[in-house]
Parts: sequence; structure tokens; C-alpha cells
Amino acid sequence: MRNLMLFFGLAVTACSRKETSKAAVVVHRAPMRGGSLGERLVQESKAHPEAALKADAVYSALEKNGFGLKERKQYLASPVGAAYCLAADSDADLAFTVCEYESDAAAEKGRIAALQASRAAAAHEIFVHHATTLTLWERPKGERSAKSSALAQSTFSRL
Repeated sequence: MRNLMLFFGLAVTACSRKETSKAAVVVHRAPMRGGSLGERLVQESKAHPEAALKADAVYSALEKNGFGLKERKQYLASPVGAAYCLAADSDADLAFTVCEYESDAAAEKGRIAALQASRAAAAHEIFVHHATTLTLWERPKGERSAKSSALAQSTFSRL
């Protein structure tokens, strides 16, 4: 009887493991296929790497230095190899994008990829600090946006 109970227990465990592994495969494959844009954004919003300065911390520092930030909006980070990206406009003729990466080296690669992808875009610069990038878009390019850009860059480099 004891052997029968042991066999039954092992059989149930094996069956439940089989079902669990199938479920795990489905769960792990879905992100590999990409999923919808909404699903990918949700996944990225939960993927804040430990090595990176957090986007919210960067924006908080910018606000403390006088930048009035408007709506923050997440956008897809994977095209530049980032784990998470958050954009915001300011009242200082600048728009910002902060991206979080797994490492300093990944952030530098992401900076290069973003610059190559946006060569024809409006005036912008991308700075790397730790495993985070800060993109500054001057809108419009001029004396005011240049001063704001210098202050934003300085703020970011001190974090």
C-alpha cells in the first residue's frame, strides 16, 4: 500500500510538472515573439535594470533644477537595446528621453544605435551616465534651448 501511495504521489507530481513546464514554455515564448505593442510596453515598464539610473530619478533631478516637465510618456525601448525608456517635454525648449540599460556598455551601444537611427531628425544630443542615456532634443534650436541643454546635461552627469 505504501509503495502504491508513493507511486501515485510521483505520478501526480510528474503530471503536474509536465503541465507546469508546458505553461512555462508558453509564458516564456510569448515575449520572444514580441507580443503586441501594449504587451511589450508593459513588460518594459517592469524591467528597470539595477545598474541604471531610474528614469523617474533623472526627471526628478531635472525638475529640482527648474525644468517644468510636461507629460511623461513611455515608448518602446527595445529598438535601441534598452530595457525601459521614458520621454518628456519641458517648458525650456527641450524634450527629453531617458533610457535605462543593463550595463554601461549596453548604454553606449544604445546611444550609437539611436544616433544612427535618427541622423535626419531634429537637433539632439545623447549622453551616457552609468547604464542610462539622456537624449536632449532642442525644440526649436536656439540660445534658450542651448542653455537649457547645458543645465540638463550638467544635472544628469551629477547623478
